[in-house]
Amino acid sequence: MVARGMFTDQNGALNVSGWDLNHAQGHGSMLYAMAQHYLLTGDKAWLTEHLANFKAAGEWIERQRQQWTRKVGPESWSAGLVPPCEMGDYADWRSLYQTSVFFWRGLRSTAEALSEVDPGTGARVRQQAEDFRQAILRAADRSIALAPVIRVSDGTSRRYIPPQPYLRGLCEQITNPFGGAHAGSLVMDGDLGSAALGLGVLPGDDVPNYLRSTFNQYAADVDPEKGYQFREHPNRSGEGNGGDKTFEVAAFLERMRAMFVMEDDGRLWLARATPRAWLEQGRKIAVRNAPTWFGPAAYKIVSDVDNGKITATIEIPDRQAPRSVLLRFRHPKAALLKGVTANGKCWTAFNPEREAVELRGFTGKVVVTASY
Repeated sequence: MVARGMFTDQNGALNVSGWDLNHAQGHGSMLYAMAQHYLLTGDKAWLTEHLANFKAAGEWIERQRQQWTRKVGPESWSAGLVPPCEMGDYADWRSLYQTSVFFWRGLRSTAEALSEVDPGTGARVRQQAEDFRQAILRAADRSIALAPVIRVSDGTSRRYIPPQPYLRGLCEQITNPFGGAHAGSLVMDGDLGSAALGLGVLPGDDVPNYLRSTFNQYAADVDPEKGYQFREHPNRSGEGNGGDKTFEVAAFLERMRAMFVMEDDGRLWLARATPRAWLEQGRKIAVRNAPTWFGPAAYKIVSDVDNGKITATIEIPDRQAPRSVLLRFRHPKAALLKGVTANGKCWTAFNPEREAVELRGFTGKVVVTASY
């Protein structure tokens, strides 16, 4: 993607046709993938070799945001977002939230990667990413406030987040790959499950909404007649026009990884979004050699809920110490935690409502027992 001009023609009118932004979402996706390669492997030689490319890609994103904001004005609904782009899937130019989210995610991951080899640049990019995040939040909050709720298939009504600024209803113009128009194209589509909900770009950073964004995506594929679809993609198995869309095909793996291990502002979440049924009496969850930004992680959670306890054995990554490790015990009946021990000693750093235990100061193997 190379920009070929400014946003106005010789008469000062808005002109985006001079921009080579076909399937523009790929820029943020590729930048994110490159940053993740470093963060998960710790290969500093590779990062140093490609440092100039990271910097150039991040600077390009900032230029697009700044030029668009100058064009529409700082008080505009879409100020601070990336300009309208053609994603390739749709035959028109849109200022879609999801495109900005992908660009933000690439920029934020770049900041994490660069901070380890170029702290000054990393800090600057981190601030740019935070400014970008706030711009997305402001625009999305306005969309939520002005859009009506929508009725879903179980008869209840939910908040509706339109997929773009200035839209106050359902996006009937975007076609459904299964035929017809979308029944309700939410910005929280399947590809954004971990990017937006898991990393807190948009409201709803909690397990029920995270799981809803994941599983409703697949429900929409199975039954496109449902009235609460997010955005369907017939791309994961290569059918239709999706054989070349690696980032969409891999979205399932990314969301599944986030269920088991997930980095969040220097912290490492374990089992953050695993289904409750997985911890019914006698069941266990086991993860081995899972790549994380801090090094390989492993854990096993064994349920003995009939006797009022769940026990986890954790191997904390040692390549780089996380600020803390957050372990989630999702009791099958949503019972509240009453007490926790860590390596046999009483441990008080836990939140019963969030079902989370926060571990600090531990290295190596830690045995955590939750009592109910």
